[in-house]
Amino acid sequence: MTHATLTVPTLLPPDAGTWREVNGGYELRFERRLRHSPDKVWRAIATPEGIASWFAKPDMEMKTGGRYDLRFDHPVTDTWTEEDQNRVEPNSILVYDPPRVFSHTFGEDHVVRWELNADGDGTWLVMTHHVPSKDTGAMTSYLGGWTQHLRALEPAILGQATVWNWDGWRALKAAYDEQVKV
Repeated sequence: MTHATLTVPTLLPPDAGTWREVNGGYELRFERRLRHSPDKVWRAIATPEGIASWFAKPDMEMKTGGRYDLRFDHPVTDTWTEEDQNRVEPNSILVYDPPRVFSHTFGEDHVVRWELNADGDGTWLVMTHHVPSKDTGAMTSYLGGWTQHLRALEPAILGQATVWNWDGWRALKAAYDEQVKV
């Protein structure tokens, strides 16, 4: 008698992003309700001090058309020794409309857009990342990265800086790898 093996897929976490095919690539989408005013959320996602506490160290001109260079200093560990994780990513600000919309390039031809809407005593955040079709092979890396970074946003608003966690990112990426079929 033979026995069938049942493989249970890894479930994505409740705060997982979604993805859908759009003209020229894919749109990654994350939505969150944060317990803070749009002004506080804006300071965390669109000012140098705020961004540095949860994402990367920015050198930016806070205006539409301004420069937005991000310095990533993710720690090298015993299990991750990639040199390119200490790098500067040059970007441009496409829309800077406090405290509602912040849109910028992310690398050569990716676009990230942050939209904030008041929601009672908090803020509804919608973040999208357009991944061009040539980069769809890296979508699960982006999904895992954004999920992990966005988890650090709430503590950042409360003044708590966070440190990148390679093991957490790998676990998220693995879960997305099982679910994302492009």
